[in-house]
Amino acid sequence: MRNLHGLILIDFIDVKKPKEKKEIYKTLYESMRSDKSKHTILPMSKFGIIEMTRQKRGSKISNIIGEKCLVCNGYGLSKIKYQYVMKF
Repeated sequence: MRNLHGLILIDFIDVKKPKEKKEIYKTLYESMRSDKSKHTILPMSKFGIIEMTRQKRGSKISNIIGEKCLVCNGYGLSKIKYQYVMKF
């Protein structure tokens, strides 16, 4: 969950059995216990979606995946060079 914050929706497609839904929720809930960010996790809905909120901590994700734009003097962001390499 590193650098994800705000309202987060996780879609678990094709999970129908209530027992499986509870197990997934329990696993996610337990794994988030060590998270230092304030968060709330709701049980899986009948549509197979888990809703959670997570407080922002650390750097903006745009600062991690982007760099200042040289064309507009830093008012926008462009992809970091290694992202172009990863595309190929």
